[in-house]
Amino acid sequence: MRPAIQNGGNVRNVVFLFPGAWGNDSPERVLWWFEHQVVALRTFDPQVEIVPIVYRGATFEDIVTDVVRRLCARQDSGIRPVALAYSMGRQVLAGVVDLLETASAFKRVAHIGGVPRHGVPVLGTLDVFLAVPSFMFRAFGGTVMPANIDEVNRIMCGGQDAAHAAELLASMSPERMWWKVAHLFLPGARVTTEPIKAPTFVTLGTRDIFVRNADYSGDNVIELRRPDAYHGLIRIDPASRPDLRAIWDEQARFLLEA
Repeated sequence: MRPAIQNGGNVRNVVFLFPGAWGNDSPERVLWWFEHQVVALRTFDPQVEIVPIVYRGATFEDIVTDVVRRLCARQDSGIRPVALAYSMGRQVLAGVVDLLETASAFKRVAHIGGVPRHGVPVLGTLDVFLAVPSFMFRAFGGTVMPANIDEVNRIMCGGQDAAHAAELLASMSPERMWWKVAHLFLPGARVTTEPIKAPTFVTLGTRDIFVRNADYSGDNVIELRRPDAYHGLIRIDPASRPDLRAIWDEQARFLLEA
C-alpha cells in the first residue's frame, strides 16, 4: 500500500474530471467513467476532493464558458487544482485554460486518450469511418451514439470484448449535437485550442482507433504511457490488467504530489 500524502497547511488537492462524449450529462455518469482512476487518486490522497464536470451549452464555446464560470465561482486559495480528462474532455479542458488565460489554472494535468488540439487525426477519422460507417453517417445526421454492442465493441474495444462493450453501452448517454462531431472530425470545422502548458501525464492506447497517432506537440508532456489497449481502456477493470493499475497509480502520484 502506498503511503497517503500529507498536504501542507490547509491546502488540499482538488481534481476536476473532464469527461468525453457519451458520459457528461450528470455527475454520477462522469464518476462512473472515471471510477478506476478515482480509486487510485483516493488511495494516494484520502482527502482529495473529486469534482465531476457536467457539460452544459449548445456550442463548444458555451460549454467552455459555463465551466469557467463554475470554476471561478469556487476560487479558493486553499486548494491545489489539477485536471484529469478523457477523450473529448481534453479539448474542453484546453478551451477552459485558454479562456482563463493563465497557464497555472491547473497545477498539473492528465488525460486518457485525449483528443489533440487540432481534433481527431485524419487517420483516426478514416479508421472510424471504415470500421463503423453506419455510426459516422448517423452522427452527422444528429445522433452521436453507437447503436448497439457491436458498434461499441468496434469503436471502443477493437472488436475484441463484447462483454466490456455491453457494459459501456449500458452507461452511455447520446450526444445530439452534430457540431461536436464536426469539431472533432471535420477539417476546417475542428476546434483548435492552444497547447496545454501545465505539466501533463498522457495515457494513449496503442490500438486506440481515434487517437493512437495523436500529436501533442506544444503540450508540456512530462510522462507518456502507451499501453496495449483501445479507446475504452478507461473502463477496463485494473484487476485484470496490472499494467493499467500501475499507470493509474503513476497518474495519481503525478497529479497529487506537490
